[in-house]
This record gives sequence, C-alpha cells and structure tokens, in this order.
Amino acid sequence: FLALIVVISIGPIIWAGLSSFKTYAEINTSAIALPKSFNFKNYVDAFKYAPIQEYFLNSIIIVLVSVAVTVCFVAMCAYVVARYNFKLKTILVTGSAGFIGSNLVKELLKTNEEISIIGFDSVNDYYDVSIKEYRLAEIEKLAESKPKCKYTFIKGNLADKALIEKIFTENKIDIVVNLAAQAGVRYSITNPDAYIESNIIGFYNILEACRNHPVEHLVYASSSSVYGGNKKVPFSTDDKVDNPVSLYAATKKSNELMAHAYSKLYNIPSTGLRFFTVYGPAGRPDMAYFGFTDKLLKGEKIKIFNYGNCKRDFTYVDDIVEGVMRVMAKAPERRMGEDGLPIPPYKVYNIGNNHPENLLDFVQILQEELIRAGV
Repeated sequence: FLALIVVISIGPIIWAGLSSFKTYAEINTSAIALPKSFNFKNYVDAFKYAPIQEYFLNSIIIVLVSVAVTVCFVAMCAYVVARYNFKLKTILVTGSAGFIGSNLVKELLKTNEEISIIGFDSVNDYYDVSIKEYRLAEIEKLAESKPKCKYTFIKGNLADKALIEKIFTENKIDIVVNLAAQAGVRYSITNPDAYIESNIIGFYNILEACRNHPVEHLVYASSSSVYGGNKKVPFSTDDKVDNPVSLYAATKKSNELMAHAYSKLYNIPSTGLRFFTVYGPAGRPDMAYFGFTDKLLKGEKIKIFNYGNCKRDFTYVDDIVEGVMRVMAKAPERRMGEDGLPIPPYKVYNIGNNHPENLLDFVQILQEELIRAGV
C-alpha cells in the first residue's frame, strides 16, 4: 500500500517540478516586467500572464501532493503500529522453545510495550536440546532489556491437563498461540505415541481451557502436510484434504476439525495456519537443509528420491512470524450464512512462499553457497 502511494505520487511531483522550472525560466527570459516593489494592483495585473498562472498552479500541486503523501505515510505507519499493538495483552505461546515459537516471542517483545507473554514448552529431546536452550536464553536476554514487558516461561507437557488448567486459572489469557506439537513426518512412523499425546490430547487440553476460560483468539499451527498427495498446485484451503499420507498429517487435519467443532459449539474464535517448510537461523536440525549441509561438509552422498523430481515451498521464519502476528491481531467473527444459519468464527490459512523450488536446484545452490563461504 505504501509503495503504491509513493509510485502514484512520484509522477505528479516530478511533472509539476519540471514544469515549474520550465515556466520559471520562461518568465525570466520573457518581456514580462515584474514589479520591483510591492503593489497589489501590479501583482494582480502580472498574474494575468499565462506563464505566471502555470508556475503558481504547479507550485500548488507540488505542495498538495507532498501533503497528501505525508498524511498517507503517517496514516499507514499508525495503522501498522495499531495492527500489531498487543499492549496490556496476555499471550500464551506454546512451543516457545521451538523454532517458530521462539522467534514469535522475540518479535512480540521487540514490537510491543507492556505486554505479558507466557512461554510454554516441554523442551523434549526430539532434537538437540542445546538449540532449544539457546533460543530460551535469547528470549530471556531480550526480556530483561524490556522492563515494562512481563515474560514467564513454564516447562511442562501439553498433555498435562491439570497444568494447562492451572495456567489458565491463574492468568487472564487474551490470545493463545498453540505452536507446541510433535513435528516430523518420518518420526511419526517409529514414534506414533508422541503424536497422539502432543498433537491430539495436548490440543484437546488447549481447546478445553479456551472453552472454560474464554479467550479473544486461538491461533494454532497446522501444516502443509495435510495436502498429502494432492496434485493440484498451488494448494488452496478449499482443496479436499481427506487423504493424509502420514500420522503427523492426520493429527494436524484432526486439529483443524476439532477447532472447527469448538468454534461452532462454544464460539471460540480460532485460526489454523498451514506452514510450508520454514527455514532460518537456529532452525530445526531435522530439516533437509541441515541434513544436506552436514553430508556436503563430510563429503558424503545425499540420498535423493524420485530422481530429484520434487519441489518444496520454502518460507523464511521472519515471514512466518509476520503472518502469525497479522492473524493474531484479527480474530474471525461469528456471522450469519446465506441460509440464515450461523457460521462459526473459524479460519484456516496457508502461510507459504507460493513459489516451489526444485530439489536439485536447492542442493546445487546450497553447494555453491558453502563453497563461496569457504566452509
């Protein structure tokens, strides 16, 4: 929007400016005798000349366009600030030691004053715990520099219903961002119990807590994995996703169905976010780009299936956080459908780059960058 304002404004400003210089030059080289001293009648007579009128008009255009651009710029800035203003809000972020969760908490602390954030995570050993501890330490360091903000971290299991209930009872939570989940498609084959415990039972506990302690908005992580073997691209939230190809995908689709039921039955505003392969600093080491990098550094072969005929949509973590914050600030509202029946306050969005990258291109670029960096 801001870019559009600037583009639209630059044309008239340049035109008016050049025209004014041209007109001013014509006035100086013409035979028009401008009065040496102030005399109102003389100036009125001089204004009858077309070059002077044009010069005056162009000057007014420059001033008006400049004022309009300034007003629009200030309004846009005010809108952006207000849109992400969670001042005096209490926000529960589950999975706060995770990749997306930790980045979200840091951005909330950076962009808000007098905000209260409750971080929750089991800090399990699905991957190197030291990475999660590093993220938590970064959050603590940032929180200490924001004296007006309140940050609390609670270590616990989302499947512990009593603990979840205790957190909601002791705190008036306004917004819940549920990012805690057992991730990974392949891991679900060998450790299915972890997915049922965290993704199904844990999410049920969050829904029950939001039911018993009404919140302004429940935002939760779904996954692009729900699309399974769908052939149509780009993916759309209107696509049928009833054929998951992994237990992980099945649990995420279940989350969307459970959230819809609770939104309809108990009027809980909820929004599900289908993330697409998130990458960035201190990311999950089980992701392909970390595994490929390790193998390249060790001179080992990278296993590529289907002859490399595979595409993935990669999304930088800052863009994901931006998307989450936008969604947090705008909860869906209950409304009436065309048939006169109420539509629950429920939404599902894709958050991705919308530009799938070829796997072989990805490996090639990664290799070139490692060589360029001298690693």
